[in-house]
Order: sequence, then structure tokens, then C-alpha cells
Amino acid sequence: MRYAPGGGLTDAERAARERVRLDVVARFEAGWTTSAIATALRVSDRSVERW
Repeated sequence: MRYAPGGGLTDAERAARERVRLDVVARFEAGWTTSAIATALRVSDRSVERW
């Protein structure tokens, strides 16, 4: 099965996802652990590691 460009998300949803990714980067650079970031943002540890 193929997904639409952008994973089927609207422009607003893609922008929100990108803001979360940038938040992950900022927290990682500030010294947060992967687990702490995942807990704070309510995402999986695996997602944090990929971002």
C-alpha cells in the first residue's frame, strides 16, 4: 500500500510533527536522555532515536 505525499497528513499536521522533531533536537542538545524526551513528548523511545 502506498501513502499519499507527506504520509497522508495535512499541511498543519506535517508542521506540528516537524515542531515536535525540532523540540526533540533542542532537548537532546540540552542533555536530556532519550527516555526523558520520549516521556515528556509522549512518543516512543524509538521515534526519539530516529529523529
